[in-house]
Amino acid sequence: MPQRKLGEIVEGQILLAVRPSDPVSIVAGKMKDHGVGAVLILEGDELKGIFTLYNLLNSVFEAGLDPKQTEVREVMTTNPVCLDCDAKGFEAVRLMREHNTRHIVVSDTGEHGYHVVSVKDFPKSELREFEEELELEQRIWDRL
Repeated sequence: MPQRKLGEIVEGQILLAVRPSDPVSIVAGKMKDHGVGAVLILEGDELKGIFTLYNLLNSVFEAGLDPKQTEVREVMTTNPVCLDCDAKGFEAVRLMREHNTRHIVVSDTGEHGYHVVSVKDFPKSELREFEEELELEQRIWDRL
């Protein structure tokens, strides 16, 4: 099966990044305005983490924190799962499944250096094929 590289999948995406000191309320507003479920946290060109809707729900709202008073650095995911832009989509889906996440940071994408690939970036037919391959792979490993 031909597989797209992550660089191809994120091509044309606008990088949405915020600073670690930005309040969660501002970050969540930007996510809503851009219709995305994740934003990268950058300090200069250095990746510090990723903030997702999961972080918003579990680390902010469930914890009873005030989004206006909480800096995103306090509730972001540090050391997010990353893949190079030359990696295949299948590998991203495998890592999403393995790490129970919906977003993977794609690194070395040229001008901006980073992007995010989401499970929503894959057509359902492609995801179905990936899942079938992963299940076959698991059955093989189970027999060894």
